[in-house]
Amino acid sequence: IAHELRKPIYMAVVAQAFDLRQILISMSKVNWEVKDVMSQHSSYIDTLLREIQIFTMRMEDVAAKVHIPKEVYKSIWENIAHIVTHT
Repeated sequence: IAHELRKPIYMAVVAQAFDLRQILISMSKVNWEVKDVMSQHSSYIDTLLREIQIFTMRMEDVAAKVHIPKEVYKSIWENIAHIVTHT
């Protein structure tokens, strides 16, 4: 049962860890016309990467104090990947 509960529980945690509203606002400001696509990525990518870095640092702080099982890490990062791709 614990394995089945991880995904929805950690999804709620991960969703609160990222400012998805701000990322979506930044994405909405991008001109998506093919003729205007720049060779450099948009600023929302920088925001998203920074949020992931902050989350990683927080996880490292927690892991330094409390053992986090490998299965938990895997589930959390699967949820992060899901939220990022869904956003």
